[in-house]
Amino acid sequence: MEKMPGVYQVFDTYSNDFTAGTFVSLGVKMQKDASTAHAEAVALRIAHSFRTDFSRHSRDMRLLAADWTFEHHTSKRNEENLSPESITADLRTLWQIRAAMPTPRHVSWKRVSSSAVLRVGDATDAAVLHAVRSVLGDRAVRVFATIRGAPTFRLTGLPPADSPSGLRARTAATHWQIDFPFGPTDEARARSTVERSPLKVGKVTVSGGYINEIQVYAAHSTQVHADLSAFIESSAVTPAHPFFLRWNDSSRPDPDLFFAGSVHVAGCDYADNLGEQSPELYYTPEAITLQKQLRSEYDNCPK
Repeated sequence: MEKMPGVYQVFDTYSNDFTAGTFVSLGVKMQKDASTAHAEAVALRIAHSFRTDFSRHSRDMRLLAADWTFEHHTSKRNEENLSPESITADLRTLWQIRAAMPTPRHVSWKRVSSSAVLRVGDATDAAVLHAVRSVLGDRAVRVFATIRGAPTFRLTGLPPADSPSGLRARTAATHWQIDFPFGPTDEARARSTVERSPLKVGKVTVSGGYINEIQVYAAHSTQVHADLSAFIESSAVTPAHPFFLRWNDSSRPDPDLFFAGSVHVAGCDYADNLGEQSPELYYTPEAITLQKQLRSEYDNCPK
């Protein structure tokens, strides 16, 4: 492998022990001027070796280059996702996405069994997700991206700007997890919902074209209920597409308890865990009161 054109360095791991079982892993760092043909030849060589010599092992491969990372993994023996055909198809998808991007960026592709994950970095410019969409079409791929908040964010409920947690909350981009397909109409609706938030949004998850979870930063204040309510009202959510709204204070003023909570807006699908069964062990009294109030107003559980 080390003598193949375009290869800079090879890392390998092999184990056969109680914790990892029978496992083999290959990582290949490509030279800066390596071509796509070089990378494909290396990937196919690994796939052939894994299929013929290590078919009864758990396997993974990773190719690293200056502006892309490519990974295929198996979680159990005899899985066929490391076949030459699947690797070729995924590599070409990755290169097409790179070529379609409006600006150069590092992108990564990872497949475990039948699930594929793409990371594209900053997607504040809508052209980035448009490029992804133009290549993926209707294929099911999970996409991770960051999108910086609109200037209209009213940063209430955040820690002081000169504190480390306050600085992180103000400067951090919003992290998006999007299950494609994700049409332009879906994207416009999701972006609009997030941009209407009066509170800093930390994370958004999207599935089936609709937001199913939003996490915001919110500290205990006289304004927090009004801010959360205003956001819920502006989202125009329906029982057909409910979403979880989660909030937390990133500064954690109480070392033992969190000011945090959630409401399943227009839904009623709460987890059966200790946080739900015994909230007083984890959350401040103010957080519990706020959560009860918002749930009584906005979820559709039997009242």
